[in-house]
Amino acid sequence: SKPYDEVSVLFFDIVKYSDLTQDRTLDDLHNMLSPFFSAVDRLILEAGAEKIKTSGDAYLIACGAPEPNPN
Repeated sequence: SKPYDEVSVLFFDIVKYSDLTQDRTLDDLHNMLSPFFSAVDRLILEAGAEKIKTSGDAYLIACGAPEPNPN
């Protein structure tokens, strides 16, 4: 394995997501989250970051690994 000098990791999830899911169908949830996650996807690409994983309303991002990024 290779060492990394600087790595930033960001994890976020949507506050009260469980409350939002109670009265919505899966299609409703997809339609609600898809534009938001698509916008985040574009931002991380512009920043040279890497999407590690999404799960439900959770999103994990890293920058500086696996590719070094001086920014």
